[in-house]
Amino acid sequence: MTLTRRLYSTASKVPISLIAELRRQTTVSLPKAREALAASNLSVPRALEWLQHDLSSTGAAKAAKVSSRATNQGLIAQSLLSPSSALKGTPHPTLGGIRAALVELNCETDFVARNALFARLAADIAHTAAFLAEPGAPPPSPAALAELPLVPSPSTSTSAGAGEQQLHAPGDTVAAAIRATIVKVGENITLRRAHTVAQDQLLRTSALRLASYTHSPLHSLPCGPTSVLARLRISSPSLPQRWTDPAFTQSLGALERSIARQLVAFDTRAVEHNESLDNPEQALLNQPFITIQGELNGKPVGEALAEWAAAQGLEASEDAPRVVDVLDFTKWTVGEPLPEQ
Repeated sequence: MTLTRRLYSTASKVPISLIAELRRQTTVSLPKAREALAASNLSVPRALEWLQHDLSSTGAAKAAKVSSRATNQGLIAQSLLSPSSALKGTPHPTLGGIRAALVELNCETDFVARNALFARLAADIAHTAAFLAEPGAPPPSPAALAELPLVPSPSTSTSAGAGEQQLHAPGDTVAAAIRATIVKVGENITLRRAHTVAQDQLLRTSALRLASYTHSPLHSLPCGPTSVLARLRISSPSLPQRWTDPAFTQSLGALERSIARQLVAFDTRAVEHNESLDNPEQALLNQPFITIQGELNGKPVGEALAEWAAAQGLEASEDAPRVVDVLDFTKWTVGEPLPEQ
């Protein structure tokens, strides 16, 4: 009893100014801030370290406690680090490469799925997957990605308070960040799947591109219930000359956005028709193009892409009969059944 009174007495004498400063740098409650400062000899830097250690230990315990709960809600987050292998302003659209990622992060309720803290975590994990992806390497498994160091996305640093950044200490793994968020939101959180795209290209007359779209994004972040990444190739002998024209790159960007939105607007299951499809319009190239403006609207996507290329002065070649070629795409929706391995 004496020890309890002594601790309470010490904690009650913590200056309010120090509590305010610690809470300015963190998201902890007032009692937790007072406890951290009392245990750290009223040193804010030491209190931050104390909170980090406390979060780690309590996070592991909390994660274990809720680990059996079902996680049927969540977000699909995407990160585009290099959406194009072409460099603006150069007649050689051959340098660099494409690099991006999709992840599905799940939680228990829609309330948490729409929480800004959860969205920032999903965006950071997607950024980590894209940042650490290697050309030719398979996408990481959720377990492998969880052990990697978290690489925060620049897009989350502008929307997050200092608290979230401070409590995710440099060097923390993805798993540690997930445990910390479990403590804050009080729900089980699981990383369900990850997909990465990382590819270099060294051809003069073609450029790899990534088209992306997130349906109903949250908190100004590329996170939502459905997201798509499509890998495109633009090929033409005249492409190096056209690439320096700002009007061309602007038109190409609009076309790519329209393709990505089209993939989400329909029950798109393949680029071209094949025997496994129930309906010809499940193939992208057969669909009426409803997400593009102008005279191409309503035409079959395959026909519209060929007409767009001709209007841009891009001719095909024997090696690449399609100027705009949708190579493949990955479209995910939260909670959908996973394909059999």
